[in-house]
Amino acid sequence: MDRYLTALIFLLCCFSVQSRPEAESTTPTKMIWISPDVEGHTHKNIHAPDVSGATLVLLQQALPQLEVQHIQANNERAMSILDSRTNACTGRKLLTEERRRLYQATRLPQVVYPGHKLYVRADRALWQQIRDKQNQLTLEDVLNAAGEKEFGIVGGRSYGGQIDQALADPKWQEKLWVRTAADMSVGLVDMLLEGRLAAVLEYPNAFHSFAEKLGGHSLIIPLHLQELPKQVEGHILCSKTPAGKALVEIFDREIAKLSQQQSYLDAHLNWFHPASHQAVIDIYDEVYGTSFSKAPLTSALSTSP
Repeated sequence: MDRYLTALIFLLCCFSVQSRPEAESTTPTKMIWISPDVEGHTHKNIHAPDVSGATLVLLQQALPQLEVQHIQANNERAMSILDSRTNACTGRKLLTEERRRLYQATRLPQVVYPGHKLYVRADRALWQQIRDKQNQLTLEDVLNAAGEKEFGIVGGRSYGGQIDQALADPKWQEKLWVRTAADMSVGLVDMLLEGRLAAVLEYPNAFHSFAEKLGGHSLIIPLHLQELPKQVEGHILCSKTPAGKALVEIFDREIAKLSQQQSYLDAHLNWFHPASHQAVIDIYDEVYGTSFSKAPLTSALSTSP
């Protein structure tokens, strides 16, 4: 009996030693990273605030062993690449039930920031019809009042579960102007400022950055919709493969460490107007469990690029 037991232990030890290099070899050394904008093809040469890119730089610095191939694509194309490649990832994506099912997703967000707002032109009939409801405004209120192709949204972007479901409803499609080009966000803001749209949904930092560069927004009124989350957590999504799962685990580990550092907070704040910094820090502290709101802002931060 002892002889059989000794033989079994020997075989188990051999298997453990032999299998370790194989397990280690599954750690990915290459990744495809999908960025949102096509360089040189942005609307009026205006680029979107790039918190995702700034934090990715810090993540790459912490992962020198990872060889990264960069691909640029819009939201819809990015999801297609995740479906077709085994080691592709993309950042700053709102988690939905569908995305959790189709892709590997980081537990921690890559970026955090204030949520979308509704921006409405004050000189359009839409505003006159919804102004009395502005303190309890819903998306249905806005879409009921909007004219044909007056309401602008970014194609392939998630605005949150309730908003996404409503926007997918066939009865509202004639009201929507969906922009899917590489310059989709700034293009929509420009259409709003020019009066070609009556309303758009956009992130506050992106809207103000675009509007300042496009010539002001004195006729635009920011509003909050009841269904919109007041803060957004943008996660990293990767291919639904063993390599994608391994990449997500690597990113989670590094985000957990980097998010505790001033440099990672600065990578967020550099893309927001100073007037918004405290709101961003409060959200950051809540999500990452930090205490930066209790410390004075002493780092050298730039204003919106």
